[in-house]
Amino acid sequence: MKRMVSFFGKEVRVSYTKAAEKQIRDLEVLWLVEMELYFSCMIRKRVNFRLIDYTKGLEKLTDNMFIQFRTVMTKNCLVSDYDGPPPVTDFHITNPAPFVPAWVKLDFKKGKWAGEYGWDFE
Repeated sequence: MKRMVSFFGKEVRVSYTKAAEKQIRDLEVLWLVEMELYFSCMIRKRVNFRLIDYTKGLEKLTDNMFIQFRTVMTKNCLVSDYDGPPPVTDFHITNPAPFVPAWVKLDFKKGKWAGEYGWDFE
């Protein structure tokens, strides 16, 4: 299954494995797929999956699954000060379109959601 969504005027190709497609069909609650681009002392990209109770401002993938692109940064660079992941805050970019990925792939394996995203130049 494939679908297109748009963020800041840039199209993103969304594809699903068969396992993810089956899991999506069976969803009874709202899920958010968050493509996170993390700026701090380093740059990291990841796909987060979480339950939500809102849909405003999100792109719809299916009746129960929504997606967003979010840039974040740590509140400080002393990562060693934290036991787990350091707290993040939204990182507002004047022109976010160049940072929006070209594609995202969603999977469901070993009972958990998994995903990756990237740009066509990778």
